[in-house]
Parts: sequence; structure tokens; C-alpha cells
Amino acid sequence: MPGRVFFAPFLEVDDVIDAIVANVNMMLASPQITSLVAVLHAFLTLVGIPTSVHPTADQLALSFACTVVTLANYFLLFGNVHMSKRKRLAADLTLAALRVHELEEKLLTLAAEDQADEEARKMTARPVRIFMDGAFDMMHYGHMNAFRQGAALGTQLVVGVNSDESITRCKGPPVMNDQERLTAVEGCKVSTARDARVGAMDARTLMLYQRIARS
Repeated sequence: MPGRVFFAPFLEVDDVIDAIVANVNMMLASPQITSLVAVLHAFLTLVGIPTSVHPTADQLALSFACTVVTLANYFLLFGNVHMSKRKRLAADLTLAALRVHELEEKLLTLAAEDQADEEARKMTARPVRIFMDGAFDMMHYGHMNAFRQGAALGTQLVVGVNSDESITRCKGPPVMNDQERLTAVEGCKVSTARDARVGAMDARTLMLYQRIARS
């Protein structure tokens, strides 16, 4: 009696296993599975695999079962770990985004303060006049870059354009006349934040402008 009670559960488990094996064998012998295996064998033959190594229906079922068991074990053993890691990463990304947003706001605030300080300094500071002169015959990028650099040194840029007579005495007759060179210089937009003054000048006017620039 005690022996029967001890072995009864194992007999029941064996019966369940026998029933599962019988059902699996019946399913593998079904026409649907047979046709699928035949299609697989035809494909393997088409790609040049010898028929001697073609898997049987039992082998395919065993491979499928091993794959399912492996995936299930992986999910049970490591699925929660990966999910917790993903949650931690998502939380870290959220905190990083909030931090970036705070830094951007601080940068905007600092930029606004710097702009306000610059405007206040310009309003209270003593004007600085920058003088430069030249023939500016056949205007090119070098002339415009000189205007830009000169305007960056002060609050007001004064540009003197030498007259035809002074250029002829120093370098020879210019290609462009006074009005053409004045128009070319006036068309150069130095900066919208500074005052650019342009005027024609001879040697006497040049001395006057130089004295103004030193004052």
C-alpha cells in the first residue's frame, strides 16, 4: 500500500508524458506537417543541400521545442533585469532632459543680461570715433573687411575717401572718379549698430580728420 501511494504520482506523470508524445506524433504525421516538410526538403534540394542531411519532421519539432524553451527561460531569467534597466535608463534620460532645459534657460538669461549690460555700456560710455581713409579705387573684399575691423574698434566709424587730385599726386590717376568711389564706399554696410560716415576729402581735409581722430 505505501508503495503504491509513493509511485502513483510518477505513474500519472508518465501517463501525461505518453499522451503528449502520442499527440505530437499524431500532429507530425498529419498531412499539413507532411506537406510543409516536403516543401522544406524541396527548397533545401534547390539550394544544393544533399538529401542525406535533410531534417525529418521529428528533428524539426525538437528544434522548435528547444527554441521555445530557450526563449522562455531567457525571458524568465533575464527579462525582468532588462526591463528594470530600461526603466532606469528612461528615468535617467528624463532627468538629463530636465537638466538640459535648465541649462538652456540659464544660457538665455545670461545672454539677455549680457546684451542689457552691453547696451547700458554703450549708452553711458564715451563715444569712440575710428577714422580710416583710402582711395578705395575698385572696391574689393579687403576694403570691406577693413571697414568691419575698424568699426569693431569703436562706436563710430569715419571713412575718408581721397579725392582724384590727391590720388593722382600719390599713385597716379584712379580708375574710378570721386562720385563712383564714394558710391561704392557708401554701399558697404559696415554694421547696423554703428554709425558709418563717408565723405570725399583732399589732403587738407585729411589733416583735419586726423586731428579729429586724435582728439
